[in-house]
Amino acid sequence: MPLQGVTFSANYRVKHDTVISKNVVGRLSGTAHPDQTLIYSAHWDHLGVGKPDDTGDRIFNGAVDNATGVAALLELARLFGSAPKPQRSVLFHDGEKSAVAPAWSPQGDKVAFGIGRFFQASLGPAVADIAVMKSDGTGLKILTDGSGNYGFPSWSPDGRYIVCRTSGKDNNSLSIIDVATSEVRALTTGSNHDNFPSWSPAGDRISFTSYRDGDYEIYTIKPDGTDLRRLTNIAGNDAHNTWSPDGKWIAFTSGRGGFKDESPLHLHNPQPYGDIYVMRADGSDVHRLTDNQYEEGTPNWVSMRKGNSAGVIHGPHRKTMSAAASTLGPNTRKH
Repeated sequence: MPLQGVTFSANYRVKHDTVISKNVVGRLSGTAHPDQTLIYSAHWDHLGVGKPDDTGDRIFNGAVDNATGVAALLELARLFGSAPKPQRSVLFHDGEKSAVAPAWSPQGDKVAFGIGRFFQASLGPAVADIAVMKSDGTGLKILTDGSGNYGFPSWSPDGRYIVCRTSGKDNNSLSIIDVATSEVRALTTGSNHDNFPSWSPAGDRISFTSYRDGDYEIYTIKPDGTDLRRLTNIAGNDAHNTWSPDGKWIAFTSGRGGFKDESPLHLHNPQPYGDIYVMRADGSDVHRLTDNQYEEGTPNWVSMRKGNSAGVIHGPHRKTMSAAASTLGPNTRKH
C-alpha cells in the first residue's frame, strides 16, 4: 500500500577493516587408510573490484558465494573434529588452486577434474589443467601442459578419452584428450566461448554450450568435429547440459524464465542464474523441472537400481519433486 506524503531518513556508521587472509590447510588423519585422502575445498575468488559490468558496477559482492562456501567448509571441519575419526584421511583446504567439476570414469575406477584457478572474467587470465586420479585418491596424473585454462571434463563411454573446455587468449573452444598418451586435439576452434561439454552415453555426440550465435545456447557435435547441431534457440542463457543414462534426454540450466527474488551471484559468468529443464536429445519436448527464486545449476543424472529409473540431481538446492516423474515417465525420478 503506497504511503502518500510519508518520508523516511536514517543515519548509520560503517566500520571498515582491511584483513589479509592466508591459505589454510587442515588435515585429519584416517584410522585405517591414512594414506588415502578425501579433500574438501573452498576458495575466495570473487572479491574486490574489476572490470565494470553493463551497469557500470565494478564491485564483486562475494559475501554470498564465497563466505557461505568457506563457512560450510569450517563447519564440516568442526563436525569431523568432534566425531570419531574416519577411516580415510580428510583434508580441508583453502588455497589458490581449486579442484573443479569432478567426473567419474564410466568404469568407476578413475576421477577426472580441473585443477587450478578459474573465473577468469573476474580474476583475469589464469592457468588450470585436467587431471585424473584413481578412485582411492592415488595415482594423480596431470594430462595437460599448463598452457591454458582447461576445465569441465567429460569421459567417452569407453574411458579412453576426455572432452574438456579450453580457454586462452585467442581460444575458447573444446578439446579431446587421450587419457593414455595425454595427446590433445581440437574438437572446436575459435573464440565462441564453448563450454560445459558432455559426452553422450552412446559415444556418438558431445553436447556443449556456446556463444557462437550471439547467445549462450546448447549444441551437439560428433567427436570428429563434424555435424554441428543447435538444440536450443530462445532468449536466456542455456548451459550446464548433461545426458541421461539412456541417452534420450538432456538436462540443462536455463535463464529463459528470468529473474525472480534473487540477484545473480556472478554477474560476469555465462550462467549466473536459472532453473532446471530437460529436453529430448534432438532439442524437442522441453520441460521445466524447477521454478523458484534460487540459482540452480550443474545438474547430473543418477540411476535408480530399482526399476531402471533415473533422475536429475542439481545444486545448490536439492529437493524431491514429483513433477519430474510425471514429466519424464513412470520410471523417472528427480532429486
